[in-house]
Amino acid sequence: EEDAPDAPPPVEKAARAADIVRGLLSTYREGRLYRDGARVALAGRTNAGKSSLFNLFLREERSIVSDHHGTTRDYIEARLDMEGIPVLLYDTAGLREAPDPVENEGVRRTRTLIEGAALVVYLVDAAEGERPEDRAVIESLGGRAVPVWNKIDRAPGVPADGRVRLSARTGEGFAAL
Repeated sequence: EEDAPDAPPPVEKAARAADIVRGLLSTYREGRLYRDGARVALAGRTNAGKSSLFNLFLREERSIVSDHHGTTRDYIEARLDMEGIPVLLYDTAGLREAPDPVENEGVRRTRTLIEGAALVVYLVDAAEGERPEDRAVIESLGGRAVPVWNKIDRAPGVPADGRVRLSARTGEGFAAL
């Protein structure tokens, strides 16, 4: 409360501090990615090959692979490193209207997980082809979708049409993915 001498405002110090804060803000997203990892979901209809691809990424038989629809009823999560970036990879339940309430809960959880994922690798069985519901999901994801024709070993002539061509069973196309 005493009279203090008038001092000029610290404009230069404030400008330097603002530059430092702007620099920190510009690296926030990248830093968060390296700290928390990117959430990547493998999605698609039942039997599109999501569990086979999950196992291929992990180089181990972690998810059960079966021809029976609805084998994966809840998501399975694994951490891995992709060229220095930590990734949380999710194998998910196949998207469909299931006759079983437990499987339907798994599908609901899959949809929630897809909404929060940074990237969604959406698999379509190349031998069966794309259905309108596949196109709707891919379009709803916008730039977060990586559309994949899987099982190209069963449909070798399918054109890429802007998709990654892959056989999760043989590994063909995995490097491109």
